[in-house]
Amino acid sequence: MIEIFKLKLSPKGNIRVAGEIDGNTIYPLNYDGLYVIPYSSLKGVLRRISESVVKTMNCQGNIKKSIETYIGTEGKYTHVVEKDGNAYIGNEVIRINLYKPVYENLISCLSSRNNCEKVEEILHLFPKNEKDIELEEFSKIYEDYNLSKNNPLERIYGSPYFSGGLTISDARLEGTNEITTHVTIDRKTKIQKERNLFNEISLRSRGFNVFVSLKFDEGELGKCEKELWKMTLKYVNTLGIFVGGGKSRGLGYVILDDKESSYASINNLDERAKWENLNEYIS
Repeated sequence: MIEIFKLKLSPKGNIRVAGEIDGNTIYPLNYDGLYVIPYSSLKGVLRRISESVVKTMNCQGNIKKSIETYIGTEGKYTHVVEKDGNAYIGNEVIRINLYKPVYENLISCLSSRNNCEKVEEILHLFPKNEKDIELEEFSKIYEDYNLSKNNPLERIYGSPYFSGGLTISDARLEGTNEITTHVTIDRKTKIQKERNLFNEISLRSRGFNVFVSLKFDEGELGKCEKELWKMTLKYVNTLGIFVGGGKSRGLGYVILDDKESSYASINNLDERAKWENLNEYIS
């Protein structure tokens, strides 16, 4: 399933995502005069919120149980057993011959996730100058991979082993510029530093839109991903987030406007999106 979102974020003050510095003036980021908030800034802020929210979720027990089927509970790497030149997890054979080059044998055990990056993306974690892979080293990578695969946070935002299901757009900002003058204060002496007077240009905006698409997998983990995303949006709607620089001065504080935001669920590409109010989604 894919869910798409039109999110309206309403600033409660000015915003400044730092761009270039010219002399003693800090300018907001812009491309050919168009002020923007990069998708990477928005994604990073949302991930920090999700990292806090995921600790409160009820589905952690099911995830833990799923992980333990891979990594065991009695100690580090006890889940992998070598026998007859093969590696076993329980009765399951890891399809890797320990006496052949690792580059020819990791495909089947590390590419099981549909949107997994090419296996070559993670092979750099193994030594290239050795013919055979050490069992414990393979065990560690296999464990880390499955921990990521069973983690709803990394399934949404991505991990070193595979891309996440979240795609988010840059945000275009429209509004008026305001310039303020500041001086840097020494934290120890509480006295202003010499030659540290600077100007800061920020943007007063009525709001901006962000477009998001999120792919969920089926099953218990998919339910956890969806619940985590809902709780993240609810957090932004209730408490808000800070975007960009100048947070200590109150810059960048925005709230998700659920009444002006909408979402749609798409089960197959032949469907037309049926947009509904986001308030129903996060309530």
